[in-house]
Amino acid sequence: MYQIKQLSQIAGVSPETIRHYERIGILPRANRAENGYRVYTEDDVKRLLFVGRARQLDFSLNNIAEILAFREDGTLPCAYVQDLIATKIVEIDSRIQELEMLRDDLVHLNQASQDFQPHISATTICQIIEANTDD
Repeated sequence: MYQIKQLSQIAGVSPETIRHYERIGILPRANRAENGYRVYTEDDVKRLLFVGRARQLDFSLNNIAEILAFREDGTLPCAYVQDLIATKIVEIDSRIQELEMLRDDLVHLNQASQDFQPHISATTICQIIEANTDD
């Protein structure tokens, strides 16, 4: 049996995160010891470590709740997880493409601004950012 501080240290999350996970159903409500402290089991440790790994993989708490719900219903969630992974890969590829375009824009803007001679204008905030670099 673990108290919240011990569980927090094992899982690498704050006690407040554990309480939050309990409130939203990611973790089941902890039993209480005679002194009123929450007590957690080895199953809670495993579940919280699973949640931590899923969060590292950028799964949302809603996704994690659905994965856990499959498991609690006695169904393996692997097909659902495979679909989530495939969707995440597409999203990441799209984000990478957006970031590459942003980097190209910034490189071009940086190069164009090297010889830039700024001047004060009542209608301009920053001529580097406002400049049209599509020339």
